[in-house]
Amino acid sequence: MKQTLLKNAVRAQLVGWLAVLAVFAQGPPEKAQVEQKARWMKEQSNWGRWGKDDELGTLNLITVAKRQQAMALAKTGTVVSLSRKIALNKRAAEVDAKGQLIATDVAEIRFRRDGVPMPGQPQPPGMEGNVEIQTLAYHGIAYTHLDALCHIGSNGKLFNGYPHAQTVDPEKGCLKMGVQLLKDGIVTRGILIDWPRLKGVSKLPPSARLLPADVEAWERQANVKISAGDAVFLRSGWKEGEPGAWADYDPSMVAFFRARGVTLISAEHPAGDHELFLNTLGAYLIDNCDLGPLSETSARLNRWEFLLVVAPIPMPGATGSLVNPLALF
Repeated sequence: MKQTLLKNAVRAQLVGWLAVLAVFAQGPPEKAQVEQKARWMKEQSNWGRWGKDDELGTLNLITVAKRQQAMALAKTGTVVSLSRKIALNKRAAEVDAKGQLIATDVAEIRFRRDGVPMPGQPQPPGMEGNVEIQTLAYHGIAYTHLDALCHIGSNGKLFNGYPHAQTVDPEKGCLKMGVQLLKDGIVTRGILIDWPRLKGVSKLPPSARLLPADVEAWERQANVKISAGDAVFLRSGWKEGEPGAWADYDPSMVAFFRARGVTLISAEHPAGDHELFLNTLGAYLIDNCDLGPLSETSARLNRWEFLLVVAPIPMPGATGSLVNPLALF
């Protein structure tokens, strides 16, 4: 029985990460690429920028003035969700003998209907309650989620130099930089980079990488300019469930994002190099958005900037949260 459960869990994990692994199908990075990334991690680092005890990273760039600028963009009452639909599955999240998660992309609900008592008070005659238990393992390529800064370490260090081993407790989770610090949410200006529209195509090939020059061309075409505190959303045309890799941010975008002060980076799939963006910049990521409706609304209104509202669930010690990002026009 245990062997069957283990096989099913491992199979689920392999399926969940198939598209991610496809990115590396051509073999390991060239030595020059590895060396360049190491230079970026050193030269573009935001470690210490907001103090040695900082846990918020680029959220420090969202000022009151930035929020006011963003809120002024909500003029028409139009609201667009950037979240994918959640597809429930029958696969429970499995753990190994040490309690470590060995399956990803899990969304399961178990319902109980009728007769659930209200805590601390008698149940009125005739009243019936309905509840459920939700089981989620959202890191992967299926669900729209936000990555907290404690999600990715590199060479034993998390963002701002916090020691990985001392910061992430096996029982309590993230002792620093957990998603609970985002209880007040993220409210700022969002900007959509509609890459296919820029190139005049329906979607970009999987090998395409967005460069700073592409962003600057889009800024001219869309009449927007990315500035400090902004959240950037990249539409490449990739659809959920498509096999293989996807067009993505080029790693060199780390220097552009740092220079412009971008606070959040997102895409229709896992957004770019997580080591560079989360660990080096301290920039938050929202993976696996559905940007089709946003593209349609932006084109109809001819507006590529919007008020962004993201409200993660402040689960203590969590490495992230399922989110339903909202774009308000």
